[in-house]
Amino acid sequence: MDNTTKKEINSKDLEGFLDYISGVSANMLDLNKDTIYKESQKPDNLAIIKTFVTDQNIKLLCISKIDNSVPLEGAEENQVSKPDEIVFESELKYKGIKSYSVAFIKKDNNPLNINEADNKSLSTQLQILNFNYEANDMNIFLVLQNYIKGAISPLFTSYQSGFIGNVIKIFLLNYYHYLIYFI
Repeated sequence: MDNTTKKEINSKDLEGFLDYISGVSANMLDLNKDTIYKESQKPDNLAIIKTFVTDQNIKLLCISKIDNSVPLEGAEENQVSKPDEIVFESELKYKGIKSYSVAFIKKDNNPLNINEADNKSLSTQLQILNFNYEANDMNIFLVLQNYIKGAISPLFTSYQSGFIGNVIKIFLLNYYHYLIYFI
């Protein structure tokens, strides 16, 4: 059996999905929602989005804004800057310190269900990560450290102190009683 499962999507459901990702991305990339929506309509971008929705092997959709308003080092002061560039990709790539990205990641290995009639929320099917490298001293490793230290570690700590913490306490109490018995 072929491992590649694709499903067809109708234009109404696709418009709803484009509206969703445009709204989320607009807030995180500090852009106008209509600007992102218009960019998503370009044939190359639309093909990437459709593939993300329908292909179970494509796990990520990345929307990036590359800030071209700040002149690059060595450029003349009166040089006119280019407008911001919006890029749609199926993998996350580092684009420099003046880039901002939103990554939509599928939670499982299935095509997305964007059919409005099914009432399956996109928030239950996607995880969303925001990457920006605004600070001059920021690099990809600091971003990773920030995610782990600020979000992942506290999540595991709270989980551990709940369920796992109780298991560890029971183990330690039993171990303590065992030690006392033999001493």
